[in-house]
Amino acid sequence: MPMVHFVQQYSQIVVSEDGYQYVARAYAAPRPDGRWDGWFVFLPFDGGRPLVTDWETTQRTLPSVKYWAQAISTVYLQGALHRARACCSEELLGRRAE
Repeated sequence: MPMVHFVQQYSQIVVSEDGYQYVARAYAAPRPDGRWDGWFVFLPFDGGRPLVTDWETTQRTLPSVKYWAQAISTVYLQGALHRARACCSEELLGRRAE
């Protein structure tokens, strides 16, 4: 069973099109081929359900995912939040928890 790793929490608040505010975090998990997937979880300030993207990157190592995550801009996070709102976050969270 792959272990999920917390990579980082972003200091900027990400705001959706309808004005909801989120804290963004990056996570990573190893793949069966030894590489690492990275994705975002958006935690709402209002206490609602978290939103999750599908994988956003695949890197050779966990440090490479951390390096990728450090370079993420607010504009990129806005797009990732939009993608997370458009997909089935509960299903993705369930898969990540397995």
